[in-house]
Parts: sequence; C-alpha cells; structure tokens
Amino acid sequence: MERKAIRVYYQSDSYDEVVMEFLHEQARKRGQARKDLILEILRIYCLPVALKQSGLGDSFELDSLGRTSVGALNSQLGLIINQLDLKNIPNIQFSDSKPQVEAQLQEKNGDEDPIDMSKRFRSLSI
Repeated sequence: MERKAIRVYYQSDSYDEVVMEFLHEQARKRGQARKDLILEILRIYCLPVALKQSGLGDSFELDSLGRTSVGALNSQLGLIINQLDLKNIPNIQFSDSKPQVEAQLQEKNGDEDPIDMSKRFRSLSI
C-alpha cells in the first residue's frame, strides 16, 4: 500500500498550537507518532460518514464503524463534561433519522453543515 504524506501547518501562539502540543504529549504517552494519533482521531470522527458517502463501505462495516465511532465520541463527551465540570448539558436523543440536537442546530442555523465547526469557533481556524 502506498503511503501518503500528511503535513499540518498552524499558527504559533494559537489554540491550534495548544491542541498540537496536547496531541504530541498524548501520542508520546501511547507510544505513537503524532500523525498516527491525528489519523486515528479523524477516522473516529469522519470515517463512517466518508465511507457511506463514497459508497465504499458495506452495511456491516458501516454499522460496526458507526458504533465504534459513537462509542468513542460518547466517551470523549463524558471526558469533556467531567474535566470542565459542565452542568446542564442536554442529552442527545435519537429520532428515526438524526439526533435531536443536530436537528435543532439545523433549525437554528439553517442548512449549515454540523461538521463545519469553523463558523462557530472562528478563532480556532479549523
């Protein structure tokens, strides 16, 4: 399999630098290269939807990857809530087609892409 390079450029003295330093430290603790950790995170966040939209994943694989991603993201939500001592976070309730929180965001923000957080967090320059 051919390996492709990934390069990430970010501004120093920014939140991006804080995130990259955090990822570097987490990768070091896990004995991983930072790029491998970044790819792992991107897979959790994007792979199930990317495979579905590309038509490459079969239903069993998509179900498995989707459940793995939801579990990992759910754990991350719990970590953020506990680390920041957040209170009154709404529970995500799933309807037949999409989570209620996503539907409410789309109602509030129009057709804005829920994955595109750059509109909500401009200073992070995602």
